[in-house]
Amino acid sequence: MIADSVHPSESNQSREQLIQELANLRCQLASEKSLSRRLLQEVTRQSEQLYRTLAANLPGGAAFILDRDLRYQLAEGQALQTAGFTSAALEGRTIWEALDAKTAEEYEPFFQRVLQGETLSHEHTSHGRHFVSHGVPIRDAQGTVSNVLAVSYDITDRKQAEEALLRSEARWNTAIESFAEGAIIATEDEQVIYWNPAARDMHGIARPDEFIEPLEKTPLTFELWTPDGGHKLELDEWPMRRIKRGESVRNLELRIRRPDQGWEKVFSYSGTMVATVGGERLIFLTCHDLTELRQTEQAMRESDQRFRLALKNSPVLVAMQDSNLVYQWAYNTRTLGYDDVLGKTDADLMPPRTCLQS
Repeated sequence: MIADSVHPSESNQSREQLIQELANLRCQLASEKSLSRRLLQEVTRQSEQLYRTLAANLPGGAAFILDRDLRYQLAEGQALQTAGFTSAALEGRTIWEALDAKTAEEYEPFFQRVLQGETLSHEHTSHGRHFVSHGVPIRDAQGTVSNVLAVSYDITDRKQAEEALLRSEARWNTAIESFAEGAIIATEDEQVIYWNPAARDMHGIARPDEFIEPLEKTPLTFELWTPDGGHKLELDEWPMRRIKRGESVRNLELRIRRPDQGWEKVFSYSGTMVATVGGERLIFLTCHDLTELRQTEQAMRESDQRFRLALKNSPVLVAMQDSNLVYQWAYNTRTLGYDDVLGKTDADLMPPRTCLQS
């Protein structure tokens, strides 16, 4: 039997070769790590440059990246100067180092919640300007939140416009609520959305939420008639429907009845289409209660008729003359022997004098 044997020199050579291969492998790994590090640095640099480019061109905005220590890694954009900051004053500093205590205290919960994975929005005021910030979590390859991306916009002009609109609406609401005329508003698709207090009182409506409904339901409670009460109007003849068709409704007198409450009134309607700031078209209708006026006029007519009838039956002359003694009206002129005296004076009615010759 012949035994295998390895010469000592061959064994040493194999060991040295293995050591050399390990050394080469270490160099290769180190080189690859260096390359990976450079690639990561380049990607980071390019990403940062991309963020800066985007942020610098946000209209009235700014972008911020903060790490988990709430230290600014990037701060760039037009809104920085508006808010009283610069990139140099923020980058590399925590929010407590870069901001005043009140602002830092206000923003810390916002950033902490984003670091927990939430996407949030927050409004605040700085240097007399209004800003809104949107926070988004940035995650690493493992899905862990590593940074906060916050984008802020200067919304001062918008806020001022909103506040001006609110003031205008408040003034309008105050005016229309105290309006002596009734006011009713409906959308273009005939959904009644508002009755002012005067309109509710005129129509016997107790609560503001009553009759907030489609116009087509209103005839179930109210009836509209011609002023003499001889013709009941179909819905297509109602003022709101006519306004929607583009007709002019101005001082339209109608008789209105509410059978469930047992009353009848006379209203004058006027209205038009109006457009809101947002472009919505509304039907605006006003109504004026003429009931008392028409009742007074009717009473005066009836009284006048009774008076004239009494004059006609009077046994004596009753007449009225103006400042020139011209008869304006007269009754029982036959007592003077005349059939008609209107437009004449007493002189006109006297017989001509005759002269006697001696």
